[in-house]
Amino acid sequence: MSQCFQFKQFTVHQDRCGMKVGTDGVLLGAWAEGGKHILDIGTGTGLIALMLAQRCPEAEITGVELDEQASLQAQENVTMSAFALQVKIENMPIQQFSKQQLLHSHFNAIVSNPPFYHSLKSKSNERTMARHTETLTFKELFQAVNLLLAPNGCFSTVIPTEELDAFMSEAYIYGLFVSRLVMVKTVETKKPKRCLISFVKQKPLRFKTEEVTIKNAKGEYTPWYVQLTGDFYLK
Repeated sequence: MSQCFQFKQFTVHQDRCGMKVGTDGVLLGAWAEGGKHILDIGTGTGLIALMLAQRCPEAEITGVELDEQASLQAQENVTMSAFALQVKIENMPIQQFSKQQLLHSHFNAIVSNPPFYHSLKSKSNERTMARHTETLTFKELFQAVNLLLAPNGCFSTVIPTEELDAFMSEAYIYGLFVSRLVMVKTVETKKPKRCLISFVKQKPLRFKTEEVTIKNAKGEYTPWYVQLTGDFYLK
């Protein structure tokens, strides 16, 4: 695994982060809805925060990260980028961050690539922290989103397909309703492996659902994926 990942407008160093740059983060950073005030829960390397800074030049973005080493590296990635004035990194649990009343209902957009492995402990403690729901359960995530999201804001995330039902049920308990859902296949012959999903506080009359594919039968990236990520990947 490379210790740095070069995008068109920024570089992500990742040697001190449990979760490396991957498809889930890139998909979410390119797909998520933006806003004037954006929160990235579990920012890790700062990848999604940087992608949103590139997409939303007027936005003020806060990345919250529990792991100290990851937050330091995210801050370095931000500082070395052209988006240093847009993005700030906070090293604390989102449970603590969300207790700040001045920030309640503050964020127009919230994004998170949340921990989702309930078993299979990783050899790396940092990777375990980044990938397991022990440090941030779905309940705690939605409690924080409910407090911090503005009334007309949007929460965007990416999750494994097998977690979708439990995730949507927990969201409903905290007054969050699906507004967009994209089922993502890695290749056409496989079932969807991950879902891009967004939530709002006001229940929509209906929500848009679509199914997309990352690679075609020849192993080439599909037009959907190329168009979505074209502003970020080097050719």
